[in-house]
Amino acid sequence: MLWVASLVACSGDPPANQFSGSTGGAPGGQSGAGQSGAAGVNASTSGGNGQGGAPLGSGGALASSTGGDLSKGGTSAGGGTAGASAGGAATSGGVNAGGTSPSAGSNAGGTLTTGGSGGANSSGAAGRATTAGTGGQSATFSGTPTEKALAKLAAARQEHSVVAAAGEVYVIGGYNPNPTDSVQAYNPGKDSWRSVKKFPATLNHGNAGVIADKIYVAGFYINNGMSTATTDVYAYDPASDNWTAKSPLPTGTARAAACVAVDAGLMYVFGGAHDGMSVNNAARYDAAADKWEELPPLPERREHCAAGAINGILYVAGGRADGITGIEAKTWSFDPAAKTWTERAPLPTPRGGLAGAVLRGHLVVFGGEGNSAVSSGVFPNIDAYDPTTNTWQAMGTMLVPRHGFGAATLDDRIYLPGGAIHQGAGGSDEVSVFYFP
Repeated sequence: MLWVASLVACSGDPPANQFSGSTGGAPGGQSGAGQSGAAGVNASTSGGNGQGGAPLGSGGALASSTGGDLSKGGTSAGGGTAGASAGGAATSGGVNAGGTSPSAGSNAGGTLTTGGSGGANSSGAAGRATTAGTGGQSATFSGTPTEKALAKLAAARQEHSVVAAAGEVYVIGGYNPNPTDSVQAYNPGKDSWRSVKKFPATLNHGNAGVIADKIYVAGFYINNGMSTATTDVYAYDPASDNWTAKSPLPTGTARAAACVAVDAGLMYVFGGAHDGMSVNNAARYDAAADKWEELPPLPERREHCAAGAINGILYVAGGRADGITGIEAKTWSFDPAAKTWTERAPLPTPRGGLAGAVLRGHLVVFGGEGNSAVSSGVFPNIDAYDPTTNTWQAMGTMLVPRHGFGAATLDDRIYLPGGAIHQGAGGSDEVSVFYFP
């Protein structure tokens, strides 16, 4: 696999790519169901009802109104400049649009009232908005999605585990072409890799997560034929550079290639495969008690999928069942309190072997295999799921399409080490990082 060494934007992205969502009320300046104009930066005037067109501000990150009527939350006065909200009096709740101006980088979209339709709109000082105001949780991507090549792995590999712990990114096991027990740690500050304590066995397709800066691998393949999976669980402590055996997966649930997410100190392992067959098993691990609990199974069998935890809900996207061509489109959410599954918006481009990580309240997925339209069989797509709107948005394409790799979020960036450039095989030593400048 080859990567462009310079900082570039992924192709296929919309200009000034921005989107946001909230879980508690509509963002300010966008209340109710109105007629929205061209997408742009929503910035209000300094106060009042905003007669005439409001100038574009340098903060905020909401798609805007061009002066059309808002059916809820008042009307917008005047014509307005395309891409800018023309004021507007909020009549059904919250603070009048065109109100307070928070500091840069915070409260994008202003104050959100729980269940309300108003909220104070943020004109904002210059800066990147990353969080929401009070009354709801919001996450914003602002700017152009960017991918940058980093220091290469010591050796090419695929079907490895990728996690972030104690300020570093770890790559565990994998194969190219044989399974390895090698574990590498990446230091973002130094842009360099180092070897750490080897895993207790050779492995690939490991199910890995991080709890309190300790790495847990729960189930994996011990051969590269993807037929023999295990229930073995090991924990790695970066402070002591040592692996320790832990309680195994529940009896009868040996598996590898599952999707893993961590929330509130618990590690969730969904799906996976063993003996050449995909499974729908689900379980969560309490590291403090070193104990497993079986959960209601996935509504369908799934492996080589991506998962993430957002605001206390677990999401599973992509993957396949019983082979590369058995790619799955459905997205599922799991409520750990109610222990129930709910079907969500499907992944626009289904694929297996994709990598995924949570960034700013969105599940972002990369690449994957099963693409019959190209000779490599690998997808280039990058997509992000917003649970607040139950929608997927295309975020462009990868510099070099790949599959059989993992992703980990560290310091507002997603790291993507290794992976294969051909369907089924073709491991690479390339590493990149995805972020919004």
